[in-house]
Amino acid sequence: MPSTISLQTTLSIVQTAKGMKPLVGVGGVANQPGLEICNNTLQRLFTAPYDWKFNRRAILPFTTVAYQQDYIISNCNVFCKGRYAIHLNAVNSPSGAGLTESGTTVTANYSDFAPNGLASGGGPSVGDTIAVNGANQAGYNISTGTITAVLSPTSFQYIAAVSGLVADGGQGLTNPGINWIAHVSLVDFQSSSPVQPTHDAEVASGLYMESIIQPPFKFANQIETIYSGGSITAGQSSANIVVPTMRAWPVPSSQVWGVYLFYQGKAPLKTNLAQFWDPWPDDLSFVLTSNVKAVALDWLEDPRAVNSLLLADRDILKALGSKDQEPRHESMYPDLPILRGG
Repeated sequence: MPSTISLQTTLSIVQTAKGMKPLVGVGGVANQPGLEICNNTLQRLFTAPYDWKFNRRAILPFTTVAYQQDYIISNCNVFCKGRYAIHLNAVNSPSGAGLTESGTTVTANYSDFAPNGLASGGGPSVGDTIAVNGANQAGYNISTGTITAVLSPTSFQYIAAVSGLVADGGQGLTNPGINWIAHVSLVDFQSSSPVQPTHDAEVASGLYMESIIQPPFKFANQIETIYSGGSITAGQSSANIVVPTMRAWPVPSSQVWGVYLFYQGKAPLKTNLAQFWDPWPDDLSFVLTSNVKAVALDWLEDPRAVNSLLLADRDILKALGSKDQEPRHESMYPDLPILRGG
């Protein structure tokens, strides 16, 4: 649920209740230092190792290609219930944009992912009912559509509601992007087993180009490119488009893995005091109050800052405890082997 508390409200509470000096309009500069105090507070709250459950996000599933290491993530997805899920090419992919339009006929291209972008044995067929989501231009997104033609093993067509759309391939990730990768799971989509082999992958800060083709699998957020609005295509509507390139150890040609990747989002950058504290939830507003107070005192070089920062850290730990009471899953059971097969 979006926050209903504005930055200005929290600053007013702190300034009035704590008897502080003015925090807005100091030296004739609008919104300052209050706006910078609020942004510093958010950066403090979303810094490692704070693994907030409400800030956990997922990249739409994508599939690996034999011996390929780099995957440009568009976060644009085609879904056909019970048959396949396809991650489309990014708009700036060397292999061609994920979505292009002629009239109202849209061509979906997923040549960057395999097997042909599919998450099951059967590929797209004429007449399949599909949903498309994640495109930066809303006209490409459909909740219920039909495949009208299959052009190749890596492309098909459907009809959009509007014409005049420019090349697209998804908005990448919601700005401001990945703080750190929290977890990666791999599913062997080509396995004929009733229970498809599933493994956790190791997360690395970065990976070199490699020729080792064997487990354990490793994934890294190798490159994160931020495009300013309009710099990719004229149709981009977001201020910044964050397109990460995920790098993996190359996988054997005999296996195609579906990749499920979860991450912690970066702290958002607020630009005016009328904005709300999203993604911070209202039920943890006490953490905002104590941290804004501590950061403000530190900004003002007040001797009370040291103690206030310690109390703010205490409130962060309280909030973490209230949100993560469930036991961790890393437990050993008699029926769970140490070396899981598959």
